[in-house]
Amino acid sequence: MTGHANQPTLEEVTWKDVRKAVTKVNPEFAEIIDKINPSNKFPLYKAYYPFGSYIIDADQFFLPNEGKLIPLTDARIPKRVQSSLGYNDGGIPLGINLIHSSELYLKSKERIIPFGLLTKGRIFGLWVALQHNLRYSGIKMWSMVAGARSLFVLPKITDTLSYKKLSKARGIKELIPRTLLAHGTLLAEVAHHQGFSTPWCTEVLFFTRDWLEKRNDTDWLNFWLFLYQEGWNRTEYWRTKFGYDFVWDAFVKQLSLQNIRVMPNIAKIIEHIMMVASGELPGFSPAVDDEEGPIEGFKTDLINIYGLKRFAPTIMVPKHLSPDDGRFVYLSLQFPTHLESTPKLPTLHSIIFELHEIMNLLQRFRLAVLEEKIEGVKGTLLFELIKKARFDFFHSDIKPDDMIRPITEMVEEDKTLIKCHSKYGRREFSEISPFVRGCIRIGFINT
Repeated sequence: MTGHANQPTLEEVTWKDVRKAVTKVNPEFAEIIDKINPSNKFPLYKAYYPFGSYIIDADQFFLPNEGKLIPLTDARIPKRVQSSLGYNDGGIPLGINLIHSSELYLKSKERIIPFGLLTKGRIFGLWVALQHNLRYSGIKMWSMVAGARSLFVLPKITDTLSYKKLSKARGIKELIPRTLLAHGTLLAEVAHHQGFSTPWCTEVLFFTRDWLEKRNDTDWLNFWLFLYQEGWNRTEYWRTKFGYDFVWDAFVKQLSLQNIRVMPNIAKIIEHIMMVASGELPGFSPAVDDEEGPIEGFKTDLINIYGLKRFAPTIMVPKHLSPDDGRFVYLSLQFPTHLESTPKLPTLHSIIFELHEIMNLLQRFRLAVLEEKIEGVKGTLLFELIKKARFDFFHSDIKPDDMIRPITEMVEEDKTLIKCHSKYGRREFSEISPFVRGCIRIGFINT
C-alpha cells in the first residue's frame, strides 16, 4: 500500500487477486463470489485514492490516471475502462472499500452535510447499480472523498506565527482556517506533502459492467440477491421515516393543544439528533486510530511543527453511533450539520437558549413516547431508541446549571477526547474550541 499512498493508482485485477482482501473485510460477500468462481473474463479495478482526494464530486466519478485523478468521462481514460465502469451514467460504479474509510456528503459553497462514513468492507453504489429504470434523476450535489472530509482539529489552530511554520513546512496554500469546515482541505494539503510522515490512502475495489449482467445461474442469482438485500437493508430508516414524521406531527399537535409552541429550527435540530441517535447519520467522535485519515501524522505535525503547547491535538471525525463499541458521538450548535433553511450566526445567548429549548422538547417527546401518549409507537425501533438513548448537553463558557453540564465532566467520561501519545506528555482538553460551546453528546444508557 505504501507505494500508492501519495499517488493515485489504478490496477486491473481478477477475483483471485483480491479474494483474500475482500474476505478480510466482508467474508459473507467473498464467500458468495467464491461459489461463482468467476474467470478472468470478469475483471475488476483496484484504485488507490490519497487522503482527501475526490472519488466523486457533484456525482462525477474520478479515477486515477497517470498519477492524477480525472473524471471517468475524460478522453484520457482508456475507452475499455470507460466502458467497463461507465454503467452508472458517469456516476460511481458498484464498489467496496478494502483499506480505510471514505466519506459521503452533500456540499454547497457554505455547508457540508455528512451523510455517511463508509468503513472498510462497506459496499457502495448499490442504489443506482440495482435500479435500471430510474424514475427520478438524483441531485448533482453528492461528493465522496478518501478518508474523512468533515474532520477537524478541536484546539484552535489560528495563531499566525504557528500557522506560518506549518504552512512553510508542508507547503500549505490555504489561509488560516477561521472555521472548522476549513480544516478538512487544510489537512489534505498536509497529507499530500512529500515530507509528511504518514503515507495513507483509501483502497477501493470497483466491479465492472460484466459483473452486473443478469444470469440465471443459481450462484449468480445469489450474488444479486445479496446485493438487493444490502440495498434493501440500507433503506430501512428511509422506508419508515414517513411513520416517524407522523409520530412527530402527532406530538407537536398535542403540544399545540396545550398552547406550547414548537420553534421550526428547534424541531429540525431534534429531528437531526434523532437520526444521529439511530445511527443513520453520523455525528462526530475523537479519532482513535488511522482509519479515517493519517491521524497520528497530523497530531505529530500539530505538536512538532505548529507548536501546540497545552492542549491535546484532538481530531474529530464523523462516526455513526453504535451500541456495540460503547463510544459517544457529538453534535455542536456551532458546527451545524443539519439542513437549515435560514442559517444564522450563533451568539452566546442564542446558543444557550437553543440548548434549553432542545433539552425541554426532547424530554417532553421522550415522556410522551415512553408513557404511550402517542399511539402506535410501543414495540417499534423508535420506542426502543427513546428508551435506551442518552442525551447530555455541555457548554464551556457559562456556569453550568441543572441541565447544561460542565466540559470537565464530558472529558472525565470520555478519555478519547484527550487521547495523545505519552511522548508528548500530559495534555489538557481544549475548552476554548468553538465546537464545545453548545455541545450535544449522544450515547446509550449504561455506556
